[in-house]
Amino acid sequence: GALALSSLRLNKLLLLLTGLALLLVSMSYWAVNRVLKEEGEKTDFHFARLMESIHEHESFLRTAAQSYGHGYDNLLMDSIPR
Repeated sequence: GALALSSLRLNKLLLLLTGLALLLVSMSYWAVNRVLKEEGEKTDFHFARLMESIHEHESFLRTAAQSYGHGYDNLLMDSIPR
């Protein structure tokens, strides 16, 4: 009687807690996945800006080298360490 009712109550409680734990784990997985996706997008954006800045500097240096009478290839040859 009493032992069976207590066991049944504990089984229901265990089932409820297992469902709650599963819900919390899935919500945590969703939140971590979302944060990682947003950080990846932010990294991609900053990398694209960095590459744009590098290309602008490269273009400026190429123009500066040509205006001083040096070809871009000669500038590269002069910058190779020996």
